[in-house]
Amino acid sequence: MLVFVAMMPLEHASGQGLEVDDRDIDQWARGRLAASFDAISSELLSRPGILAPQLELAFGLALVATELDPDSALAWRRLLEISTALEGDLPDGAKIRRQAIENLVKLEPGDDVMRLRLLLDRIEGRPTAQERVAAYQTLLEPENLSRLGPEAGARIAYDLALLQQRIGDMNASALRIAQAVQLDPSFPQAADMAAGLFRSVTPTPIDEAELLAIAFTASPGDAVIARSLADLVLASGAYVHADDLFDLVGLLYPLTSPIQDTLIADRMLALWGDRRNQDARDLAERSIRSRRNRVKQQLIREGFDPAAVEQLKVPPASGISLVLAVIESRDGDRTQRDAAVSTLFDSYRFDLDQIERRTKLIEENTDLDDDQRSDMLESVAKLQAGIFADQAWARAWFGWTPASSSTDELDDGEQARLSLDDLLKGALRGDAIDEDQEKIIRGWAAMERKDFEQARALLAPATESSPYAEAGIALLDEAEGSRREAARRYLKVYNARPGTLVGLWCRSRLEAILDSKVPVTEQGELMGDMLKAILPDAVGRVVRDPRHGVLSITVEPRSLRTTAFEPMILDIKVTNVSSLKLAIGPDSPIGPTLAIVPDVVDIVDLPSVPAIDRQSQPLIFAMNRKFALDPQETIEVSIDLTSTRLAHDFTMGSVFGGSFKMRAVVNYEATASGNIDAGQFGREGVSPVFRIDGLDPLRGGGSRLESIVEEMRGANTVSDAKDIATMLQLVVQPPSSKAFLSEDGFRFATIDACLALPPLARAWAMSLVPPGSGNTIRLVDRLVADGTRPSMAIALSRFSGTPTANAIVAGLESEDPLIRRMAAAAKELATMFEIQRDKQILEFEAGDDDDEK
Repeated sequence: MLVFVAMMPLEHASGQGLEVDDRDIDQWARGRLAASFDAISSELLSRPGILAPQLELAFGLALVATELDPDSALAWRRLLEISTALEGDLPDGAKIRRQAIENLVKLEPGDDVMRLRLLLDRIEGRPTAQERVAAYQTLLEPENLSRLGPEAGARIAYDLALLQQRIGDMNASALRIAQAVQLDPSFPQAADMAAGLFRSVTPTPIDEAELLAIAFTASPGDAVIARSLADLVLASGAYVHADDLFDLVGLLYPLTSPIQDTLIADRMLALWGDRRNQDARDLAERSIRSRRNRVKQQLIREGFDPAAVEQLKVPPASGISLVLAVIESRDGDRTQRDAAVSTLFDSYRFDLDQIERRTKLIEENTDLDDDQRSDMLESVAKLQAGIFADQAWARAWFGWTPASSSTDELDDGEQARLSLDDLLKGALRGDAIDEDQEKIIRGWAAMERKDFEQARALLAPATESSPYAEAGIALLDEAEGSRREAARRYLKVYNARPGTLVGLWCRSRLEAILDSKVPVTEQGELMGDMLKAILPDAVGRVVRDPRHGVLSITVEPRSLRTTAFEPMILDIKVTNVSSLKLAIGPDSPIGPTLAIVPDVVDIVDLPSVPAIDRQSQPLIFAMNRKFALDPQETIEVSIDLTSTRLAHDFTMGSVFGGSFKMRAVVNYEATASGNIDAGQFGREGVSPVFRIDGLDPLRGGGSRLESIVEEMRGANTVSDAKDIATMLQLVVQPPSSKAFLSEDGFRFATIDACLALPPLARAWAMSLVPPGSGNTIRLVDRLVADGTRPSMAIALSRFSGTPTANAIVAGLESEDPLIRRMAAAAKELATMFEIQRDKQILEFEAGDDDDEK
């Protein structure tokens, strides 16, 4: 590849003995200076803790960039970003923002999002809510919708719904939300709001699940929506679909999340409902190892002694143990049943031990104040009460009783097992159960003691409100020989709660009475039919293959070899490779921006910047030119890297030569180490290595330099401007460094040549000089003397390090309101830095005095 690159012809040659670039120097300089302004503006905006005067300077630079190159979409986007942030503080801020939007619509007619933004911006400019509502309604008329398209129409309807909510018209808002979903079901915000808004008023759980299925299809990465849907599907008794959905939900949550235990328990219920009992056992077994590691790591993070944690025996999660114990009680032999029940109570015991450890840790933590300690202890107490309640239910259900109360004969584990009375008192005290639930638990306990009369007395009053009471009476009926009545009650509980432990337990007892299988509930059949019609199989494929089954990305430089100081265009294409339509935007399957990270920046003979510094400061670019990508559809973003804050690297590459490689990431996230990686459904693409051919006058010795200096006299071509810009980088003194060329003759000749350049070319050459560089006084004074917007903008943003700098003094007296505003910002910024420097000097001197003492 490198051989191929070396053999490629150059687009433009430099003026050093090769073909002279005959492009119009002013026209070329306008475009290059606009790119420099964008780069400086970007650098100002990327600083941590950006200050108000920096934002002001960035705005001025962005505005002048659009004047220099009105055909640059990047310049208009930068201006739109800053003018939106500063609108309330800018004279004519709304007008400038609108102008930026209008120009972007003109320059990029395929940008559907910006075209809609222009419409909405005009609506938001209307003075009253009633006028805005009327304007939205006009856009949503059928003839306008057919012109706008369903995707834009959906977003207009959604915005109208939000406005109607704010003015209190909730019924109209609900109708517009429904319209938004109907127009574009892939619009996540509308689908999510519809699911939340209409769930409480849907006539059946199937209708509620249908809303969630639409929302899940629009947002296949939303774990909360997926879990809500899975819960509803399981509750209906559609076990095959519930198993599939809980599998997907587990993939959407981190593997280390404690919620995985709950999801596994729920999935085991679905498997039991589908009569795949061995699969449920296997799933429980697979979860044990991952839970053991997860729990131990969590305990160490909470401050427990690692050596003690390593010795802990971690049983399965209590929820998983409970489901397994119930399955074994109905499907296994006595030995399996007893082992499962014993494991269940080991799990409860472990949970209570962990709570005791956490309580002690909180009480001994001296970093907590009284309020923090009280809140944390209260939270832990609620967890303890919940475990007391769960264990009490299990104790009554399985008939387990602790060993003899003679503590002399008990080991530590047995002592930890509280009586049923103790558990119920603790659960009541922590509000984990109420008095009616206590009676039901005691009724089951009485039944286990064969006290059927007391059991019936405790359970019968609650049969209409509690499936546990109804199941208990059914068990009593069966024990007393009333099998028909017992079967009726078992069927009633199962039909009402087919996706619960008690419901499936009742089904298993009913099947034992009937000696035949009980069919899936009608509700479960209807739920399954709905899901087949509404929820595409592609959702599952997206979740199961998030890295390769959703998006692809390619990153290609426009040219593998570029001449010095020319645009460096990077073309990035993102393609939807799934079978779903995927929305682009915040909280959508495709994020609205992409990150670009320089993986390789290799300037000839210059030290490299540490990789971690490059990777932790990505370039962020908007890519939301469309509302969504259809299956196999592609969106393309083109970026001139010289208009970003990497501009100085490309300047040095133009001087000395350099190689670069860029990595682009869609759906990116920052890792704990500061690196940029692909997040949910994210992909990254890496460009091939591309090169800038540097002009490097230092190659060839003094005779070559003298020849270049001679050619710079009377400069009037693009090639001459490039040579002067190159020499300028060598003769000025960078901050905290030495000049590459220290000879006075070269410096004087270069500065004289730069002063002789046309104003725009001179301003461009100066825009590449790092702020704070030495040997620039004559050049900066000339910028101020020119007095044009571009020259003053450069002088104020790059060479005004003190409050009395010539550019600031002249700018404050300028007749141009933009220059006056930039001068005031530059003065404020210089004053801040001067105060900071004085403070640092005083602190340093005070430190010296302390050392002497």
